[in-house]
Amino acid sequence: MKNASRSRRPVRKTFLAAATSAALMAVSAPTATAQPAAVEHVAHTAGTKATDPVVTGVPYHLINQENRGVTFEPYLNWDYALLTNSPGSRGTAVVFEKKDDGYVIKSTSSHWSGYNTWCAAGNGIKLDQEGNCASRWEFVPSYTGYLLRLAGTQNYVSQPVGGKGWLVAYASALPHFREFTAFKPVQA
Repeated sequence: MKNASRSRRPVRKTFLAAATSAALMAVSAPTATAQPAAVEHVAHTAGTKATDPVVTGVPYHLINQENRGVTFEPYLNWDYALLTNSPGSRGTAVVFEKKDDGYVIKSTSSHWSGYNTWCAAGNGIKLDQEGNCASRWEFVPSYTGYLLRLAGTQNYVSQPVGGKGWLVAYASALPHFREFTAFKPVQA
């Protein structure tokens, strides 16, 4: 009997070591490469390109899951994109212009003339002149609308939980931020 239990012990130790190693790898994997669950679900047949939900040149309101629209507000002499303060407010309309592999998004109004193009900056999405910075955005279908992804990257639009809804484009959810923000474009 003693010999039988001793022969199983190395197998048990090997199994426990492998399970512990797998658990540690899962916990320590970088979150920046993780894809949001919503991105994995595409409402269209595999192998076909999803139809974009907007028409070029037509104004739309971008409404998130909480029924808050996108608008802008000045901060340090720049207008930055953010969500409206209260649900039900549609915010400021935007226009999509097709460019290369995505869309350039332009706000229909701003505090500074000519500074109306969405530009992904490290600290948010600011409104700039198209010639200075014209970030391109792609629509990615999700369960609750469309995610906006910075073209050529894995950066998706997100917003903080509670308080001001400043919009940012990052590859993973930040502390105190929602995973990613899904929008429904509603024609203005």
